[in-house]
Amino acid sequence: MKIILKPQKEKPIIQNHPWIFSGAIQKIEGNPKDGDIVSVYDNYGNFLAKGYINQKSQIIVRILSKNKDEDIDKSFFQRRIEQAIRYRQAILDLSGYEAYRLIHDSGDMLPGLVVDKYADYIVVQFLSLGMEKRKDIIVDILNSLLNPKGIYERSDNPVREKEGLDLVSGLICGQEVPDLISIKQGRAEILVDIKNGQKTGAFLDQRENLETIASYSNGRDVLDCFCYTGGFSIYTALGGAKSVVGVDISEKAVDMAYKNAEINNIANICEFHQKDIFKFLDKLDRKFDMIILDPPSFAKSDSAIMRASRAYKHINMKAISLLNPDGILATFSCSHHIDSLLFRKIVFSASVDAGYNIQIMKTFHASSDHPINIAHPEGEYLKGLLCRKII
Repeated sequence: MKIILKPQKEKPIIQNHPWIFSGAIQKIEGNPKDGDIVSVYDNYGNFLAKGYINQKSQIIVRILSKNKDEDIDKSFFQRRIEQAIRYRQAILDLSGYEAYRLIHDSGDMLPGLVVDKYADYIVVQFLSLGMEKRKDIIVDILNSLLNPKGIYERSDNPVREKEGLDLVSGLICGQEVPDLISIKQGRAEILVDIKNGQKTGAFLDQRENLETIASYSNGRDVLDCFCYTGGFSIYTALGGAKSVVGVDISEKAVDMAYKNAEINNIANICEFHQKDIFKFLDKLDRKFDMIILDPPSFAKSDSAIMRASRAYKHINMKAISLLNPDGILATFSCSHHIDSLLFRKIVFSASVDAGYNIQIMKTFHASSDHPINIAHPEGEYLKGLLCRKII
């Protein structure tokens, strides 16, 4: 079964991009079923790659291999999964960390597959039809390599709807997952709700950034906006913060943040509020030595970039205004439609409107268990700046 590209549409594949969009296809030969493996050729008949097809999706082919003679079978997926696990074991300092990402989609050349480890449990997301069709194979491999207590599925990301798939979650195999799991993550102990929490239960992509920001928190009064279950709040308190105020719009998240403060014996330092952040910042009349902004994605599509930019600018302007002299701002965007350069321009514009200058001390990105395929810029979604307010 063959996919023939239109003239001059082969360049992204030659340069290792893992997606082929429907507009690049000239014709499909062999009547493949969605989820089947197909071979991709340029308009001159030259082989380019192999991948799985989904004619219901704008991303009609996701590339798995550029080796014409490589079979896309169980042994193929086992090699790729073993490679991803070896990377984590060899490169990452996993001592003291019970939760991290094992497989990161196209970053590990397994497009549509996300696998996270939470202590003795594995959480999986099958985000593409091609991976959904191979769910049993993937689960068998993970069981044989990792021998977890249980494997839980969180394929409830709306991206599946673009693949023509239903949103599903639940236990696939093994022991039932507890409602809350206590996870040791460096200096902190964090409660995780695998069944109902954000993403697969926690924001594992901030692992290294949590430690970095905590190292600057000693003796500071900290405001943690969009605190969710209190990750930055807990780490900064454990890092020596004088006081921590966490704010999130979710009552359930705030309740969990209080529990996390209690199990880390820092409840006397932390307070949490269930508030709309925009309204909270607009009414706030006290200042802080450190403010953390880690909002959800404001831009779900290119058409939302302008509106999202205004929202990012507003919260950053308010945060800069509310910082004491020499105060520190840790600000993030997880919208992949807002690239690093645009985000930096937004924060610059916010500082101008606030009437203060700021220094960039560090730049942030997703933790190294979330590797990025350099040919796939769409995978680089998390970016951030650590800034100091100058008076």
